[in-house]
Amino acid sequence: MPDGKSLRPKCGEALPFQPCENALYYLMSQYAIRPSRRIAMAIVHHLELLTAAKPTELSAGRRALFSRLLPMWRALQGRNPSVDCGKPERIAQPEHATMVRH
Repeated sequence: MPDGKSLRPKCGEALPFQPCENALYYLMSQYAIRPSRRIAMAIVHHLELLTAAKPTELSAGRRALFSRLLPMWRALQGRNPSVDCGKPERIAQPEHATMVRH
């Protein structure tokens, strides 16, 4: 490389966007436990930051992954605006479903 620096981090050295990625993974795990619009909005924000990263700051594979995830999380963020930010969405049961006891 012209400046003598390697794009590969040394053992134990953090990547520039590693804290952002870590926060993204944490938020995704929290959404899995307790889905909320607020968490989805934070996930979209982190994905936007990561997809806007320079090519030298984020690998092409991870950038492609985050680019594919972004529209899915935007859809989740906009889904069901009546959901309270702290409460999970309630799954509606079909009207024809009845419980049969034997």
